[in-house]
Amino acid sequence: MRTRSNSAPRQGCPFPAYAHHRPGGSASNLTGRRFREKELLTVAGRGQGSDRGSESQSDYVGRFRAGRLVDNRPQSLDAWRVTMASPDVAAGVASLLGGEPVEWETTAEDSLEVLTDYDTVRITVEGPSAVQARMLLFGYKGQVLHDCDGARLLAPEADADKPCGCPESIEERRLAAKSGRGPLPSIGIGFKLAEKPALGRFRFVSSSWELAKTVADFQRALTETDGPTTCDLALELVELTTASGVAVRYRKTGRPRTG
Repeated sequence: MRTRSNSAPRQGCPFPAYAHHRPGGSASNLTGRRFREKELLTVAGRGQGSDRGSESQSDYVGRFRAGRLVDNRPQSLDAWRVTMASPDVAAGVASLLGGEPVEWETTAEDSLEVLTDYDTVRITVEGPSAVQARMLLFGYKGQVLHDCDGARLLAPEADADKPCGCPESIEERRLAAKSGRGPLPSIGIGFKLAEKPALGRFRFVSSSWELAKTVADFQRALTETDGPTTCDLALELVELTTASGVAVRYRKTGRPRTG
C-alpha cells in the first residue's frame, strides 16, 4: 500500500501529520489526529443538503470513503475509495492516486468511483469553516427527525436556534443514540488534494464520537493557523481476535494524538 505524501514541511498544520498502514486495513487520521471509526460507512451525507446557510453537496466534486457495500453488507477497504459525478474528476483522481474510474450502483449523482492505491493522501484544509459538525437522527424511512449542533436546532427553519435538548456530555449523548432516542454525530470536512487542487473540493464525513469530542479543538487549531492547512488523511484498520477465537475487524474511535 502506498502513501501519497512527501516529507516537505506542512504549512500551518495544527498537529503533526502521521500515518501508518496495517496490512488489510483502514481507519482515518486527519491532521495528525487519529480517528478510528467504528462505522464502516458513515451516516452523514444524507443530511448534507440541509446545512442551514452553509455548503451544499454541489460545493464538492467528490467524496472520500473508507468502505463500500458488497451484497448489501459493509466492507472495509485497504485504501481510499473516492466517488464523484464528473468523468474528468474521476480521471484526475485515478492519475494521481491510482485505480480506474468505474460506475457503481447508486441513486446519487456521484455514480463513478475510483478504488485508489493509497491509504494516505495529502490534503489542504482552508480553515475552520471547512469543518461542519452537527447531530442527526433519522427515521426508518431516512427522513431527518432531529438536526442540531449539540446545543441549538439547525432545522426545521421555524425551530432554528431553539435549544435542542441534547445532553451536555458526550457519554450521555452516546447512550441516547445507542438506545435510538438520540442523534448521532455527523462531521464533514471539506478539502482539496494538495497535489491537484485544480480538481476542486472533496469531502470526508464521519460519525465518530471521538471526533465529536474534539472537533471544537480542531476548528480552533485551524483558526490559529495562517492560511490553508496542509495535512495527511490516512486509513488504518483495527483487527483483533476475541477470547473465544473469533476474528473481528472494525473501526474503533481512539483518543487523538497530537505528537
